[in-house]
Amino acid sequence: MVAHFHYVLVGAILFTIFAAFYYWYPKMSGRLMNETLGKWHFWLFLIGFHLTFDFMHILGFSGCLRRVYTYQLDRGWGVWNLIVSIGVIFQVLGIGCFVFNLLRSYFKAQSRDRILGRLDAGMVHGFASTRL
Repeated sequence: MVAHFHYVLVGAILFTIFAAFYYWYPKMSGRLMNETLGKWHFWLFLIGFHLTFDFMHILGFSGCLRRVYTYQLDRGWGVWNLIVSIGVIFQVLGIGCFVFNLLRSYFKAQSRDRILGRLDAGMVHGFASTRL
């Protein structure tokens, strides 16, 4: 089933990649990302993800075929396909928040060390220097 495959694939890979970015980006760049934009990204993407792939299951169970560019109007798939399309719009808006947050933090955000008040010269990009 197509919806199940994409549900697992997107859920396992994209959410993990986004989580890794939010965890590692401040350590790599020394700059914090905006938490409010991060929350918008998460909720928009999560809602869009479920709107898209949950309703794809309904379409699949009702006999909707893959890779067909037009459907018979009397099958009742139009509303479900519209909901799936709205879900994709939510996901795109969520990814837009992520990209904006990434670029904004790279060019405009203060350094993480300044915000957290770290003056330790041994700390470089979140990793303690190793001295023997």
